[in-house]
Amino acid sequence: MDFNKVMLIGRLAKDIELQSTDSGKQYAQFEIAVGNGKDSEGNERPADFITCVIWDKGAETLSVYLHKGDRVAIEGRYKTDKYQNDKGENRYKHYVRVQNFEFLNSKPKDSFVPSEPDGQQSGQQATQDPYAEFGEQITINDSDLPF
Repeated sequence: MDFNKVMLIGRLAKDIELQSTDSGKQYAQFEIAVGNGKDSEGNERPADFITCVIWDKGAETLSVYLHKGDRVAIEGRYKTDKYQNDKGENRYKHYVRVQNFEFLNSKPKDSFVPSEPDGQQSGQQATQDPYAEFGEQITINDSDLPF
């Protein structure tokens, strides 16, 4: 059985530009820099810059929320496209066709704004049980536990 799956974690090499085909289908082509660790002498190995392509809504989402230097996890398939240049010579383009992604940057702590419970004024502490709608309250004693 053959299997084609690529999983990468790296940093965006530059901002993503959303593009469209002649038929109006959106896509984005971008590169992520993936580190290669250190050699036996402790020197950092050069990063690999891997071309990725994503289509439709995913392309739009990445172009809005991902910026140069941001960390991202990519899951997709390795693809090779064959084409001919102006001289009629065969050329090949290798890339990862992105199927799933996850943003890995953490939000700055100063950007956190807690949401207020419905009906509460700013500065008041919520006294309602957020799980009240899920049924009756259950009390568990230590003697109820099997360990």
